[in-house]
Amino acid sequence: MSKIGSGATSPLVNNLISAMPVLPAYRECKPLYFFKDMPAEFYIDCEKIEWTRRVIGFLFYCLTFLTFFNTFTGLLRNKAEGV
Repeated sequence: MSKIGSGATSPLVNNLISAMPVLPAYRECKPLYFFKDMPAEFYIDCEKIEWTRRVIGFLFYCLTFLTFFNTFTGLLRNKAEGV
């Protein structure tokens, strides 16, 4: 029992924490270049990257809401029918 430790000082917790990867830190946005140093070079500006990220996040938010809504209304519908 003494090998288990107590709470956050447990060797088991320390082993688990050391095995987990470090969370990524925020980095400043940089434009995304395609075909760099070639005649067809183009890039996507940071504003467009952030806008795309926000739109995709909002779409996932809507999809999550619709999934929960359909799940719960389906459960209520089945309960009302006596199935």
